[in-house]
Formats: sequence, structure tokens, C-alpha cells
Amino acid sequence: DETWSNLVMLLLRNANNEGILEVYRLVSEVGGMRRGEDYIELAQLATDKGLPGEAQAALEAAIAKKNFTDPKSMETANRMLATAKTQVAGDKAGLSQAVKSAAAGKN
Repeated sequence: DETWSNLVMLLLRNANNEGILEVYRLVSEVGGMRRGEDYIELAQLATDKGLPGEAQAALEAAIAKKNFTDPKSMETANRMLATAKTQVAGDKAGLSQAVKSAAAGKN
């Protein structure tokens, strides 16, 4: 576990913003996320890249795992989650309209 943490820290120190998101994705995928703040960072990076669904999934996972020990972080996560859900709903509505337009031949 310590080796993993050291590797993650090394990767994060040497990564650009795109790389940081990839590191957090990797850590999340292998079950290495431990701190709520890491999920917040992942969610923020995903939001910045226009990926609200990924942000929503990360925050919901952190909340389900009870990774937030600080009330302020929990408040931040809940606020970010509400925003992500709103953005996802907007994306779904836009996709629905795009599908209808494409089906009607209006590219």
C-alpha cells in the first residue's frame, strides 16, 4: 500500500493536467482512492474537461464509500454532485434532440 501511494505521488508530481486526470482514473479503477479530497479533485478535473457523468460517478462512489471525513469536503462534494447531475441532465436532453435531428436527416 505504501509503495502504491508513493508511485501515485510520483506520477502526480510529474503529470500535466491531462495526466493528472489519467492518474486519478487509474487509481480509482484499481480501488486505490482513499481520501474524499482525491475524488473531489478527480471530479473537478472531469468537469473541467466537460465530463460531468464521470464527475458524478466519482462523487457518488466517494459518498457511498464514506470517504469524506471533513464536513466541509462533504459539503463541497454534495455541491459538485448537484452541479454534475444538472449538467448530465442537460447533456442527455441535448443528446435526445441530436438523435431526433439525425433521425430526421437534419445533421
